[in-house]
Amino acid sequence: MGGEGFHLRPARRGDAASVAEVHVQAWREAYRGMIPDEILASLSVAQRAEAWATILEDASDLTFLACGGGGEVLAFINLGPYRDGDLAEGSLVELRALYVRPGHWRAGIGRALVEQALAECRARGAGRVVLWVLAGNEPAKAFYRAMGFRPDGGAKGDRRPGGVVLQEERMSLRLRCAS
Repeated sequence: MGGEGFHLRPARRGDAASVAEVHVQAWREAYRGMIPDEILASLSVAQRAEAWATILEDASDLTFLACGGGGEVLAFINLGPYRDGDLAEGSLVELRALYVRPGHWRAGIGRALVEQALAECRARGAGRVVLWVLAGNEPAKAFYRAMGFRPDGGAKGDRRPGGVVLQEERMSLRLRCAS
């Protein structure tokens, strides 16, 4: 599955460095003005690659990539079990990350990844998908609303190095399972 100029595939452990590169580039571009510059400047592709290698080995996580014609990673989506303890639904999945390499935004890549991931969640019997989005990230919230997600009242502060607390809002989507 894919679109013009890209195709989707499951991520493998060997993709960790490419995923980390997209992750850091997207954070630096998308969150400029929302997250302090010193936090964005301190992001390390090498450190993110180590973290992604671990994530990509976790069988409970689901990660898809959007790759260009030459195989380069343009974007990724990652889902897994819900990490916060305030919701107890057994069929709950958390959309943990969705990032598109700058220069490829608004090309349908994010939508294709979300649609692929939601289809997989339905096939696995998930009843609800939730995600956290920065409180001030209106473009991301508009994108998720267009994909069917709605604010559900959840809110939290994500503490970062240097004492910075990023305010996040939770959005959710109820799924109809595949029959």
